[in-house]
Amino acid sequence: MNDNLSELKKMFGAFYASMIFTVLLFFVMNYNCKHQM
Repeated sequence: MNDNLSELKKMFGAFYASMIFTVLLFFVMNYNCKHQM
């Protein structure tokens, strides 16, 4: 049970990190586009 929970937490952490990274990248690209205009 404990091992399963740890695995789930690890998977959720990786998913959360990738989501944050994607949103950050989107904001940076959006800012760069507006800055160049």
